[in-house]
Amino acid sequence: MVLVQINPIRRKTLPTSAADILDRLNEITFNAALIAEMRAIDFVKRLLAEGKLDPTHYKDVLMHRIDGGQELDAYPASTKAETNGDLIYRLRDLGKRSATQWLSQKLPSVGVASSIHIAQDYLDDLRVPVGS
Repeated sequence: MVLVQINPIRRKTLPTSAADILDRLNEITFNAALIAEMRAIDFVKRLLAEGKLDPTHYKDVLMHRIDGGQELDAYPASTKAETNGDLIYRLRDLGKRSATQWLSQKLPSVGVASSIHIAQDYLDDLRVPVGS
């Protein structure tokens, strides 16, 4: 499964202006569903690894992520509502560069192993442990 991530999970800087705070709130809200899905995938993966689920009924999903990196981080969440053609073309070109770079580095792991670590990249220390 390949995730094309357009919103950062974490930001290095703290938002201070009203617009930056609203942008970050939008990113967090948008990411809530993604984090919930990643939490569920991680939970099933852990149960499978511990032999607590039947592997004939559950699949160990191999996860990969393509993102725009620091270059995409420069675009605030408010740009999602923009219809400016130049912006759309810049984002398209950024997506092509990111995908090409990802393919050159990660393609050999597709179908073999995950190229991301779900717990480390998406979850926190508040996860409920599996088992007793």
